[in-house]
Amino acid sequence: IQNANLAGLSIPEVRQGSPFQAIMQVGDCVSFDPITFDFLVDENLDNWLVFYYWITGLGFNKSFDQFNDFIDGVYERYGIKREKDIILSQFSDVTLTMLTNHKNPYLTFRFIDCFPTTLSPITLTTTDGDAQPVIASITFQYTGMEVLRQGDLK
Repeated sequence: IQNANLAGLSIPEVRQGSPFQAIMQVGDCVSFDPITFDFLVDENLDNWLVFYYWITGLGFNKSFDQFNDFIDGVYERYGIKREKDIILSQFSDVTLTMLTNHKNPYLTFRFIDCFPTTLSPITLTTTDGDAQPVIASITFQYTGMEVLRQGDLK
């Protein structure tokens, strides 16, 4: 990962009526901002393709059966060539670990039940003399987040 944004969160306010002035109360549902990661794309595009297959499987852009096939592990019907060690699922937990300046784990952010919503395009260029790394972005939505300090990790 080249870059990551730590997700923001919010809780809505509820306006309670009164004869004089509205009274603001705390709402009841925390909502989380999406998270976005920038990553180096490997030379075979394998890491970018995993996200591509995940999104197209969830979005069933070729037929209504595509989503069920995706969940059941049937990919070849849609032209998806899947390596046998790549397992796709509807949701996945994502863990981001922050390191100290000595490269020891310090904080871990666990994003629960993530699913991808946006995969950036890849820009390939042949005009540069030197090979430039290819970077892409993936954005996830999720249902919850945990923050753990090193001593709390299990």
